[in-house]
Order: sequence, then C-alpha cells, then structure tokens
Amino acid sequence: QQINDPGGISLSLSNLGSVYLKQENTAAAQDILTQAQTLPNAADDPYQQAVLFDSFGLLYQKQGNPEQAWRSYRQALSLSQQSTDKISEIGALLNLGRLMESQSQPEVAIFFYKRAIARIEAIRQDLQALSTAIQKRYTLTVEDVYRHLADLLLQQDRTSEALEILELLKIQE
Repeated sequence: QQINDPGGISLSLSNLGSVYLKQENTAAAQDILTQAQTLPNAADDPYQQAVLFDSFGLLYQKQGNPEQAWRSYRQALSLSQQSTDKISEIGALLNLGRLMESQSQPEVAIFFYKRAIARIEAIRQDLQALSTAIQKRYTLTVEDVYRHLADLLLQQDRTSEALEILELLKIQE
C-alpha cells in the first residue's frame, strides 16, 4: 500500500484470505477476498485473477458450496493457463482434484491430479539448472501429490498406473 501497487495489494489480500481460510475464519476470508476483487488492477492480470479465483474456490468449498467452488477453480485454471506462471495452474488442477475427490468422484479427481503431475514433470526439467537445495525443497513439496495420486489409483484397482506415478516420484527424488 505504501508504494501504491494495486497488484501487490491484491496478491497480499488473496494470501491473507488464504490464511484466514486455514484458520477456519470464512467470514474474514470472504471480506478480504471481496476487497481484493474490487481493486482496479486485479482485473488486468490473469495471474492475479487466477490466484483470487483459486482463493474464492477454497472459500466456497469450505462453506459447503461445491458448485460455486467448481466454477471458481475452473476460472482459476483458465486464467492460469493464460499466465506464464505454471505454479498457479498446478494449484488450480490440484484443487479441482481435491474438490472432485471430496464429492466422491475419484475418476474425475484422478484426471485432474494426472494433469497436475504432467505440469509438475514439465517444470522438473527446468529445475535441473537450479541449486540442489532448491531442487530438494521442490521435491519435498510435490512428494505428497505423487503419493496421494498413487494411493487413489490403488483404491481404484489401477495398480500399473500407481506404479508409474511412484516411478516418477523416484525420478523426482
């Protein structure tokens, strides 16, 4: 706010809204996210919009409104694909997978998780130029995604696919 950066303010408010959601304070999260949505530059940047829609998706999911969460996550995915930031795209895909899993739609969840892992694998190729410490931190971050998808595939009796995912995890490590 001190340097008058509406984009930075929007992202900060989105992050603050996410913190409120983690604290289960949905009323405060909704107020903050609505405030972020009204900022002038928030509508100009696909990345900022994607982050905001993703946060709203989480809000709606926590409020027990899966249809609205679905719309917000899909909008976040669409916007993140217009942006150069692939991390927000991965986040939107993972959130769509989690939402579908919570709605007892494991096949659709698997679809979104697999797309997220495909994006993670694409990024992994670029990580080889980074330091070993950053690579290790990245691997620890994505490890749960791989393991969770493998577990979900095993629950669906898709053993060979689960083994493929675990093999990709070995490569990551």
